[in-house]
Amino acid sequence: MSIRMRLALVVGAASVALFAIGGLLGVWFFSRGLRESLDGRLAHKAQVIASALTVDDRRGIPPTSLGSSPANLQRLDKRRGAAVLQVFGPHGVSADFGTSGERLVSGTRLVAAQHHREYLDVAIGSPSDPLRVVVSPITGMPGWTMAVGLSLASNEEAVSEVELDILIAGGAAIVVATAGAWWLARAALAPVEKMRQRVAEISEHDLTARLDIPDTSDELAALARTMDDLLARHQGTLAHQRAFIADAGHELRTPLAVLSGELEMAGRPGRSPEQLTQAVHRAKTETDRISHLAQDLLLLATVDEGRLALHVEPFVTAEMLHAAVAIRASRASEQDVRLTIEIGAGTETVVGDALRLRQAVDNLLDNALRFAPRGSIVEIRTARSGTPDEVLIEVSDEGPGFAADFVPHAFERFARPAGARSRSTGGAGLGLAVVRSVAQAHGGRAEAGNGPVHGARVRIFLPQAEDRATQEGRATNVN
Repeated sequence: MSIRMRLALVVGAASVALFAIGGLLGVWFFSRGLRESLDGRLAHKAQVIASALTVDDRRGIPPTSLGSSPANLQRLDKRRGAAVLQVFGPHGVSADFGTSGERLVSGTRLVAAQHHREYLDVAIGSPSDPLRVVVSPITGMPGWTMAVGLSLASNEEAVSEVELDILIAGGAAIVVATAGAWWLARAALAPVEKMRQRVAEISEHDLTARLDIPDTSDELAALARTMDDLLARHQGTLAHQRAFIADAGHELRTPLAVLSGELEMAGRPGRSPEQLTQAVHRAKTETDRISHLAQDLLLLATVDEGRLALHVEPFVTAEMLHAAVAIRASRASEQDVRLTIEIGAGTETVVGDALRLRQAVDNLLDNALRFAPRGSIVEIRTARSGTPDEVLIEVSDEGPGFAADFVPHAFERFARPAGARSRSTGGAGLGLAVVRSVAQAHGGRAEAGNGPVHGARVRIFLPQAEDRATQEGRATNVN
């Protein structure tokens, strides 16, 4: 069910409830007012008739002669007007006008009326024509009471007319309120429907489409702006993923092509053992390159999905760094490059994910060895940074360093400078992106630059607050 229909039904139901309650209260107050008005008329008539019973213009009227004096009866009949009247003496009904002999008041009511005036509804003759009766004592005549009644037919007819008027007016008002609520809801939701249609029209291949934001300052305009921002973020993410896939495919194409060529050459007949050995060695080199690239791509994909889980705990810094250096000792020896490790004071133990940090250090060492000149030194050191609860891990080399215009883009994925650090050297442009992702996952940061004299220098800053040990196994979003 649409919002318009639900809102219209709610307003209609609320209108029915309000008009029902208001109508009932209105009818009740109107009926009560008519009854009070009729009671006032009855009280006045009772006073007029009482005066005819107790005072004679010519002489006094003995109470015992009331029922037998034709003059008294004529005077009472004249004074009662259109009212129904019964006068009760000590021995029962003493005078009766307009009741056809039916008793208006029971004995119990008469006893109560000896002390105070009472009002009651009485049905005599036709039940459809009830009477409103007042029963009151006659002043100056102890033991005597009278009952004066007026028809309630006019009151009931007036109440019925009011009920019909309220029913008609209420029904019309409910219909108008329901239709008005539906129309207002339709008008208010028209911009939302327009936005929905616009979103439905946007293709997954259209990365520049935007919504039409209403030129207002209301909630719908705010919703449109929020949806437009969300659309822009999703389009940016989609463009980023497409570029990532394209770059990854491009990076994998070269080593796979080399590996395929080496294996094809190795399979040709007439190859010497030396040639086969060289082919296998080159194939292994390309396989290692593909494996390393796959690991970096997997980590970055995990980061993009916000599922990079860290196993944070204290670990011995020297053990992690020496393990990373030992694997590259043979390669460094072939390049005549010396790898050194320096553990600063207070950094013998670091809190973090040793495996993820090892992956970052591996990337930094590979980059450094790739560009370090023969006879140079690649240094790994740890130290306390400027803040007491932060540790830095730094890898520096004595190579050509970063170009000044490349430093701001050093941590971007597949970013390479136009000069020395190009694809021809074997780098895929993912190493520093992985380093930054690992640092951010730990709540830290990474910085790239050049040394005081020459060479590249990359630093990882890790916070070392005591409560980080409690974050073991926490999934960290580093988007």
